[in-house]
Formats: sequence, C-alpha cells, structure tokens
Amino acid sequence: MSKRHSALKQRDQDIGFRIRKIRTINGISQKQLAEYLGITFQQVQKYEKGTNRVSASRLEHIADILNVQISDFYHHTGDKTYDLSSKEMRLIAASRQLNSEKIISATISLLEQCAEAA
Repeated sequence: MSKRHSALKQRDQDIGFRIRKIRTINGISQKQLAEYLGITFQQVQKYEKGTNRVSASRLEHIADILNVQISDFYHHTGDKTYDLSSKEMRLIAASRQLNSEKIISATISLLEQCAEAA
C-alpha cells in the first residue's frame, strides 16, 4: 500500500470516527441517521469505520442532519470539541434524555460538587 493510499485511508477512518462521535453526542442512532440519509444502517457503519469513503455531498447532508459544520469532521490541531471518551459520550447521551429543568439543574449541581471534591 502506498503512503498516499494509506494517508487517504486514515483520513476516511478519522472522518468516520468523528461522524460517530458527533452522531452519538446528538443522541442519534445509526439507524436514525441512515433513515434521514435514505440509506441502510450498514452503510452508516461502513462510513463510520472508514471502510467506505463519504462523498462531499453526503458529508454535507450528514453535517446538516447533525447540525454541525462540515469542518467539524476534520481534525483541527488543538480542537478537543469532539474528542470525548466513551464515558463522556454516555453522560451526554443520558443527559439529553432528561426533560425536567429541575432534574437537569440538580444533576449539574451534583456533578460540579463531585468535581470539587475530587
């Protein structure tokens, strides 16, 4: 495999990884994203693994669905916006399911107290 081919494959994988991170943060399943795109969830899996390359128009559509800029799918030096651990992603996904402002405020307060005590 040539260096150029290897670099392109790595870029495809990086973009797919960021699609998965942003999709997860937004609480959207692979199946839901696939339905919005009019494709199978298996195709979304292939995009996220970097097995299949995402076209520019498809990436634009994904960005629209996830309410982000296309540039958010590309690595930016020093940009840690979507570099979250699986635990952080679970926390965000769980918090998006809360629908009571009182519970949300109490949860934030509890987390802040835990952080101060750590």
